[in-house]
Order: sequence, then C-alpha cells, then structure tokens
Amino acid sequence: MVLVMLHLHAHGIRGRVVWQTDWGVEFGGSDPARISELQRKYYLPLGAVLARYPKGRKGYNGRVERSHRTDDEEFYIPCLLGIKNDAGLLRRAAAWLYYYKLKRPHQGVGMRGLSPLQRLQWRRMHKLPRGLALLPPVLLDTFSTELAVKTGNDLLTLYTRSRDRVSSSTAM
Repeated sequence: MVLVMLHLHAHGIRGRVVWQTDWGVEFGGSDPARISELQRKYYLPLGAVLARYPKGRKGYNGRVERSHRTDDEEFYIPCLLGIKNDAGLLRRAAAWLYYYKLKRPHQGVGMRGLSPLQRLQWRRMHKLPRGLALLPPVLLDTFSTELAVKTGNDLLTLYTRSRDRVSSSTAM
C-alpha cells in the first residue's frame, strides 16, 4: 500500500484515496480496534482511507477477481514455465502490465473496449501521465516480511517466523 500511495503521489494524484478491501485479517477483519489502528498508523498518514465492501456482497470484489483470472490466463499460464529467475519474472511482468494497462482492450462493464488508462483519461476528460499506469512489479516475498518485522505488523511477522523455521529445518 505504501508503494502504491507513493507512486500515486509521485504522479500528482492528491486528495483522499479509498482502499476498498475484503474482510481479511490483514485489513482488520471484524475487529474495530484493529481497523482503527490500521487507519491511524498506515492509511491516514498517506492520505488514504480503508473501506471494506459489505459482508456477504462478494460481487463488490468482482473486478479484482476478474483481473486475477486474466493475469492467470494471459500471463502466468502461458509464460511462467519459460521464466528462469526473478529478473526474468520482473521483466516479463513489466511487459505484461504495460500491455494490460495501456494497450489491451477491456470488455468489462463500462470499459467500452478501452485500456484502463484510456478509460481513466476518457472519464476524467483529460490526459493522465502514462507513468501513472506503470507501477513497476515488485517481488514482495522478502520485502514485505522484512518491512513487517521493522514496523511490527504481527500478521506478516508470523509468515517470516514460519519461513525461518522451514529454512532451518531444511538446512538440517
């Protein structure tokens, strides 16, 4: 979230940004105190607000799930076996994101066959910087867990400890 918010700020996006999420534990689950803490500690300092779709209304997350399916069908399934290392993955992922966000026609509700950046520009009636759509891919596996340990985010710290235990047991 921090990387995305910094990217938006770097491209002139100001004002409140609403992050709509599911009810996962990483977003506070059903714990009002945890949700309030996340708002205060992470979201508000970056000009963002945490919002969640209504319980039992999974359709609110449909665009995200459809995007994941497209990633699977058009990027991961055809490309993954040909990728040999992290650098190759990042290179191919950057190319995929460029195509997906700037060139590929989308047929979803209201998209009118436009790419996501074209649709945003059409809706806002002015040209947005191309770089706005090109947040570079990042491998979060170690980045997020190391950041979590330094900031005290308990959920990701559990993953780090699990990973360390697995590494220790395989080294034996």
